[in-house]
Parts: sequence; C-alpha cells; structure tokens
Amino acid sequence: MSNFEQRYKSELPYLQQSASWKSGMKYRYSPDSYPISKDLYQQLCCSGELMGKFMEKKFGNNVLAEFRMDFMVNQQGKAWITEVQTDDRGIPAMVLARNTKGVVQPSLMPGVVSQLNQSLVDLSPSKPLTLLITYPGKEEFYYSGFRDLAILCWENNPDVRIIVSPIEKVDLKKDSVNIMSDSISESGLIQPTLYWDFSGQIPGDQKLIQPFVDKNVLLQIWSDTDPINVALREYVPFAGIPALTPDLEDQQKWIIKPLSLRWSKGIVIGGQTNKTIWQEKLQDKDILVQTYIQPRTETFWVRDEKGKFRQEQLLARVEGYYCGNKDGWKLADVLATCTKKQPIHGMRECIMIPGEVIT
Repeated sequence: MSNFEQRYKSELPYLQQSASWKSGMKYRYSPDSYPISKDLYQQLCCSGELMGKFMEKKFGNNVLAEFRMDFMVNQQGKAWITEVQTDDRGIPAMVLARNTKGVVQPSLMPGVVSQLNQSLVDLSPSKPLTLLITYPGKEEFYYSGFRDLAILCWENNPDVRIIVSPIEKVDLKKDSVNIMSDSISESGLIQPTLYWDFSGQIPGDQKLIQPFVDKNVLLQIWSDTDPINVALREYVPFAGIPALTPDLEDQQKWIIKPLSLRWSKGIVIGGQTNKTIWQEKLQDKDILVQTYIQPRTETFWVRDEKGKFRQEQLLARVEGYYCGNKDGWKLADVLATCTKKQPIHGMRECIMIPGEVIT
C-alpha cells in the first residue's frame, strides 16, 4: 500500500463521521497541503489585518467573530482579494479539512476552532456562552457542517455551546428560544447569548453577530479615500460601476459581480462569455465590474475514482479565515479549493486542502 493510500485510509474516517459528509458534501481526495511561501503568508496576514480594521470601522466593535477572504494568486505569486464574507458557510469545510490532518503549525495558523472560540468568548456578555446558529431549512445541505463545527468547538472549550437549527424550528420568546427539533442532540428552551443568523429573521434587538456583507464592500474600498481603504487597494483588484469604467470592450480583463447576490451567484467572467451576452450583462442593474485575476496553475496529487494517485494541473482559490480578539485580527487558517476550471468552494470535482507555510 502506498503512503498516499495509507494517508487516505487514515483521514477518510474523520470525514465519513461528519454531518457534512453524511449530507452529501463530498469532494475528491488529495494527500497534499496547499504550499504557502513566506511571502504569500505575509500577504495573507497583512491584508487580513487591514480588512479587519475596515470591518470594525464599518460595523463597530464587538460584532464580528470571524470573516473569510477569497484570494486568487496570480502567476507572480501576488494574492488578490476577490471576495469578503461574514456569512461564511465555508467555515465547517475549513475546520474538517484541518481536523483530518491536524493543526501542525499553531504558531503560524493556530486553526479556526480555538481562535473562533476565543472570539466568541470575547464577544459574549456572559460565560459560559450559547451561540445559536440559524439558517433557512431548505438550505440544510449547506449548513449541516455547522454541527461538526459545534462539536469540535465544544471539545476545545466546554464553555462554548453552539446550537444549530433551521429557523423554521426556532420559536423566539422574550428571553429565550425554544428549539423544536433535535439540534446537536438537544432541544427545548435555551437562552442564547449570541445569534449567528443566516436566515435574516432574528430581530435586531438580539445580540446578533456576523452582519451580512455584500459586494458593495469592493466598491467602497475603491471609492472612499479613507487611509485603510487606500491601503487595501494593494490587495483588492480595481472595482467600479460600468458607467464610470473605461475599456470594458476588452472583456478578457473583467469580471461582473452582482452587488446584492451572495457568494459566487451571478458572476460573469468576461473571458468565458461571448460578446453578445457580455454586453447584455453590462446593462444589468446593481452590478460592479472588477479586474479579473487569472489564478496560477499548480500541481497536486489527486486520488481518482479507481483509487490511483496521479498529479493534476489545477487552479486554486485560496481562502483565508480570520478571527478577531483584543489583540487584533489573526489568520487562523487557510483552505484551498482547487479545480481544473474556475475554482468555486465545494465543487464535487474539486479538492479542498488546508494550507501549510513553507518555512
């Protein structure tokens, strides 16, 4: 048996027992970690510190526990921020990918679980704390992994209790919440100290964290002359509205992003779209155009459907996960989504691998 196959058989049980796996969140296996050079690591850290300050200025203190930034690393090794997310559905994938391989560089990337726990403790008005995570029931597939996150967070710190439930089975009362279904092996009356609401239905007078961020953030960075915004432009490709942006005829240079849609929904890549459709999409309302960053091609070992390992040339989207506390914003971990085509988080044909800083 090859070393790769031994590693696969040792890591697979961690995935198979997860709620994510049981709900169908499967992707191809790679024994690799994503290699992060010292220079790339510094880029990820510096851009995260700046974005954390930007977020605090936008939303105030004591609101955010975590945010994620998606990067495209170009041919020269420059990491460009393409997305910023506070309603982060990908965080369980990061936690599970790291859990299978272990936290191997705690001084550089200590892992999301311990850092998120600390952030939640800092945000909570009382200890021990209870965080209620709610989401639309019809999107169960995308949120099942939060039950895995809850278990791992509790194992790391028993004072952090995370309850996960679809909003349809949450009965919000004056001073408590009645969970009307099994939620991490419990139901009944609870008193959350924090709410992470993906459904948009929890009233604003509750202790809500993780406010929704749309793609207007990218426009704000490029239109506001605040020193933090200007500094962020070193890491964020130019973004503007079509009416004020020249040279859109050269569509290879651009990508269209809807301002209000979440995640990768509605994105149109100029180089992958015919001219007629491109011109039609430019007429849509509430969109921005952004300089397109072509990710570099990288080589990874991948296990195929016959159980054989071979090297493949793939494109990577690098996801940086950042957690905040009284000492500022720290890069907790890195996950790379790698595919043959434009990488999108969680695609079945992708590999999802944690990062490793090459020291």
